[in-house]
Amino acid sequence: MASSDPRTRGDAPADPPGLDRAVQAVYEHFVHRAVHVFNEECLVYPQLFGVVMDDALEQIRALLPIPAELMQQLHEDERGKAMLMPLVRSMLDPQGPAFRELKSRGLPGPTMVVQVSEVWMSQASDGETPPSKDPARKEAILVTVHTREQSFAGVSPIEDTPVRHAVAGPLASEPVRGRMAVTGSSSPDTLH
Repeated sequence: MASSDPRTRGDAPADPPGLDRAVQAVYEHFVHRAVHVFNEECLVYPQLFGVVMDDALEQIRALLPIPAELMQQLHEDERGKAMLMPLVRSMLDPQGPAFRELKSRGLPGPTMVVQVSEVWMSQASDGETPPSKDPARKEAILVTVHTREQSFAGVSPIEDTPVRHAVAGPLASEPVRGRMAVTGSSSPDTLH
């Protein structure tokens, strides 16, 4: 009987051993960069980068930025946001159209994809109030590192006193779940 676990079916390669250290290092690189830019310009630019690691997963070999215009479109509305994760998955899957397009242009396929965006944080305890509707909400910088099987994120709060600034937050120890995450059981999405 064939396994239903995509990590053992051969559909897409599993995350390589040692990737957890690399995810932490990549997160640190991007969170400090995003906080620095915010503290200089008081802006969070939505960004998406393909990250190519060396074979030992110790150094970043290349960064493949997604054009700013496309990132703006992906953050404009719910339709754009719905296209973001299929793009991320396609960049990470060797059979995905974005991965294959990179390869056809002589570029390496990404080991990870990093997403930087501004988000609302909420302390609402009712579980029903979305952060955007909470009058006590706070702004934050979200940095998410997507691998072929999981997504990991960290939130860096934006403080208003004594001057407006961001403070780098830690990478969460547990993977992200939900529609904005890559999981080993993610259904193969298609890009249209």
